[in-house]
Amino acid sequence: MAIVGMAEMRKIFEIIDKLGIHREKIEVPLKPSGAGSIEMLDSGIARIILPEDKPLNEWLPTLEAELDKLPIPREQVDYDKLT
Repeated sequence: MAIVGMAEMRKIFEIIDKLGIHREKIEVPLKPSGAGSIEMLDSGIARIILPEDKPLNEWLPTLEAELDKLPIPREQVDYDKLT
């Protein structure tokens, strides 16, 4: 993947919505890098860098497991009702 598009973002949104992480609490750079990573920034935002050398669908379970470990406040938001 050369750049993160809406198809990839929808998959990420599915995971963070399921975990109850507000979409404003994540940051996803548009350029994938290396094996991918998830880190907590000092601002309280989780930065998700998608992998460039592994198919996204194979990496999504890692993303979910790592996000679930982070100290991010959880809340359920029905984004379908907001649009």
